[in-house]
Amino acid sequence: MQGLTLWSLPFTRIAGITVRIHLLFLIYVIAEVGKASQFGSTLALQFFLYMMMLFGIVLMHELGHCFAARSVGGSAEEASHDYGD
Repeated sequence: MQGLTLWSLPFTRIAGITVRIHLLFLIYVIAEVGKASQFGSTLALQFFLYMMMLFGIVLMHELGHCFAARSVGGSAEEASHDYGD
């Protein structure tokens, strides 16, 4: 199951922190927007905007963890994973 944690795509960098989007999140958004489009393009657009707001909220939350860690002398650039590869 550890391999699933590697399924993320670099999206951008904010304050030296690499922001990644997990592939399953992208698949979920595409599937749900596609399902909502059956009921009209307005609903599909509303759902897409809702998902982008959710992404933004989670991003702000996680950046808060990074900035809090830095404020007490910690590091928050990117986690290093050693899975024995």
